Amino acid sequence: MIVDAANILRDDRGCIIRDENQNRLVQMRPERLNMVINHIKNAGGTPVCILRNGTYHSGKKRKDSDDPRFGDWNLVEAGIESGDIVLVSDDDDMYCVTLALQTDSLLLSRDKFRTEQKKYPQYDWVHISKLRIDDYNFIAGQFISPELDQAMVERFQEKDTTNTKAPSSVNASKSKLKENMARNSPSLENKTKSIPTSKQTKPKSRKGVKDTQNVKVPEPSKSASFEQMPGKIAPDEEVMILLDELYASLYSLTADDGQCNQAMVLEMLAREFLGKTGNSSEWKKGWVGDLKSYIKGITGSDQRPIKWVRENLPGAFYYSNPYIVRK
Repeated sequence: MIVDAANILRDDRGCIIRDENQNRLVQMRPERLNMVINHIKNAGGTPVCILRNGTYHSGKKRKDSDDPRFGDWNLVEAGIESGDIVLVSDDDDMYCVTLALQTDSLLLSRDKFRTEQKKYPQYDWVHISKLRIDDYNFIAGQFISPELDQAMVERFQEKDTTNTKAPSSVNASKSKLKENMARNSPSLENKTKSIPTSKQTKPKSRKGVKDTQNVKVPEPSKSASFEQMPGKIAPDEEVMILLDELYASLYSLTADDGQCNQAMVLEMLAREFLGKTGNSSEWKKGWVGDLKSYIKGITGSDQRPIKWVRENLPGAFYYSNPYIVRK
């Protein structure tokens, strides 16, 4: 059973958190991914959760955050250690698709793969549509998917539900994925630089955080911006985090009606990377310049932030002044 891990980690249905302007804020929910893993195992399946490096590093930087938008990151680390979660390079969607086809496995993902279908027409997309399960939800703190349950019954009914040993083809694929990850991931040694830290006490652990409906935005003292997080990080990881947060912001902001004003994207990036809180109309003048400096410090690009956003839009979005629209 192949799982698009970022889909699950970023899924905020049933626990939406909004800012002062009623824009949805990005979240990271390891508890939900852990719930899916256990659900598949209990049905006799073998979960292989594909997680891109950018999403992993974004979540890892918040692992000690007291912000209610971020859950217990130790669950992800445990999943990686057990082999249930596998890190891959940027194109996690195609890793999911390729592995599903190679092993003829079910694929849990809400992505339509429209951009990938145009880029990789040689793939059997008809078969992928048969393998893909996209009808699932999180209700009352539980993962619910009648479609997945039925598909797993048909596939695993003759198996002992207590046996979660992976087939050799899946184990081989896991091994290949880890090898690819090792080749594609830059060394974390000798490539670090300091991240500015604010004067604050170490936040409390968020272990066991529960989903809530329309939770209020945390107080400024509990903000989890990257500017506030202590420690060092490799430059290549900073680029991955920057792009991952851009993608997550776009999906979150367009979740309600499929589009958002480009200014909203800049505001969300400022909240995430500059630690901005409160209503954007009250922010000190010059914050866009600060965001430009932040992006330049990571990418070397001297572009205006909105131009940088437009040039780095993922395939699922397009620009229609002044909006960014999901295809």
